[in-house]
Amino acid sequence: MFPVDGHRSSGADPVYDVWYRWLRLAGYMLPPQVYTAAEALFAASYLNSKRPRSLTAHEFLATSLLRQALVFYPLDHRLLGYVQRLHSLVPASSGFDVWLRGLRRLHRSRPDYFMHSVEISAPMRWKKPQVVTEDYLKDENPGAMATACYEFWSLGHWETVRQIFLRMMAMPVAPYLAPIAAWSAWNAGDRDLAARWLHASMPPSFLTFNLLAEMAMEAGDKEQARRYWKQSLRWEPYQPHLFHRYWESQDSRSATTASSVGKVHIVLYTYNKLETTLATLQKLLVSGIEACPVTLLNNGSTSFSKQDLEQGVRTVAQGRVVDIIHLPVNIGAPAARNWLWHLPQVKNCDYVAFLDDDVLVPPNWLSHYLESLDLFPSAVVVGPRGLNPGTLPTIQYVHRFFHQIDDHKILFTPAAPMFEDFGQFSYRHPCLSVMGCCHLFHRRRWESLGIPDFDISFAPSQVDDLEHDLQIWKKGGQVLFDGRVAVIHLQDAGRAAPRSRAAWGHVWGNHMKMESKFTGAELMDMKRRVEEADDSFHERIRNEIEAEVFGETKAVQILGKTLR
Repeated sequence: MFPVDGHRSSGADPVYDVWYRWLRLAGYMLPPQVYTAAEALFAASYLNSKRPRSLTAHEFLATSLLRQALVFYPLDHRLLGYVQRLHSLVPASSGFDVWLRGLRRLHRSRPDYFMHSVEISAPMRWKKPQVVTEDYLKDENPGAMATACYEFWSLGHWETVRQIFLRMMAMPVAPYLAPIAAWSAWNAGDRDLAARWLHASMPPSFLTFNLLAEMAMEAGDKEQARRYWKQSLRWEPYQPHLFHRYWESQDSRSATTASSVGKVHIVLYTYNKLETTLATLQKLLVSGIEACPVTLLNNGSTSFSKQDLEQGVRTVAQGRVVDIIHLPVNIGAPAARNWLWHLPQVKNCDYVAFLDDDVLVPPNWLSHYLESLDLFPSAVVVGPRGLNPGTLPTIQYVHRFFHQIDDHKILFTPAAPMFEDFGQFSYRHPCLSVMGCCHLFHRRRWESLGIPDFDISFAPSQVDDLEHDLQIWKKGGQVLFDGRVAVIHLQDAGRAAPRSRAAWGHVWGNHMKMESKFTGAELMDMKRRVEEADDSFHERIRNEIEAEVFGETKAVQILGKTLR
């Protein structure tokens, strides 16, 4: 095996720490980002030095990122060239050795199949799906076809993705694209097609083992899932999220907190969205909320009458009590949240869940949230993994961190580091901010820290929930991301969602308001605390399970404890 240094360096090696943290944030890194990371890491490792030395953690991380990218883009000839040149210098797992030998043979026999993905992805991005499908199916160039699948997967165009993958699964490239195709089918809900395509993944890659683990988890076989995750980590150890998935799959980490459910009040607010509000309520009432009280605030809606809403709620609730409050005017999302928060019946509860009027929650959302707040005693709020609607759901919003900060300057990391879902966000950890469409607050912790209400200056919406998360960190609390909870957010279709000029003006105007509320020193303190909390939790997870995953005698060597 080969070393992987995933522990914190306490600031001693900022280059390594930055890119390892970014890998944790993104789940996986694809070109061209991998090229940037690899260049920085190799430069920091003094690769050109003539003095005798052993390999450094930088070189292992950089090479691993390139190898991972090649698994995602196996027909990218530039990536293959980089990986081949490094293969004799930086040791790999035996599983990767076998996989790479097969890909080399394919390249020698069919070099015309291989392309540079970055060069062809940009031009196709603005073409209509049917045009791309016709062009690349007609030419039957697998390199371009595979890149097209990624582009249209990121947009949620399942039929386009399915059609191209069906053609490629009959070509010699099938063993190397099979796990990617299978993951797309799995996300689209076609379990039979996912299993059939995954069967063609020989030799297997880490993506193969990861999907087999998901299949085992869905079947209720946690032991088998853990075996697959072990195989995946031994094949490719630089998968930080898998340490969390493995750790959370243990029964001792998922103790139920059913007694807490009765202390939760669930509140919703709506404005001019009758159909989606009723769909949200219908999903909510059949989820595991037991007898939790539910209150719905009609925020001055004008597109339907009070009677229409009340009749729709009665039909959906089927005898379940749902309190409805009608306001004469739209007071905006921040004020609506504050109104509900200060209701006497809501004040009596220990937990308050806020839901938008356009979310579809999974059955286990509340129990997972309660577990997370119980696990992190400083946490004030927990939020979900947000997905776009459609046959092929894509990532809409996960966790946010600071990217750049200064006086009157705040830049955040992307809401969706990747649009494709490979399970890389399906775990929980501290972060700066979470999506506000479905989040649960620990009321007593909020009150004990003196956290302010939502700021009504952000009305009618946008940035208010994000700014409130910053207030939580400023006051000494924590914010949690729970990616085990997958919420369909109907409002935004992700990258394809149109915005008017006025809408963007409102968003950026609110962002500037937020920037003016915090000093550079306050932002730096938040950044430090967020990263310390996230890093410490990740290190704790790795320390607890590394020996079990890799074996007692190899754990220290594999995790690179002696590299620096």
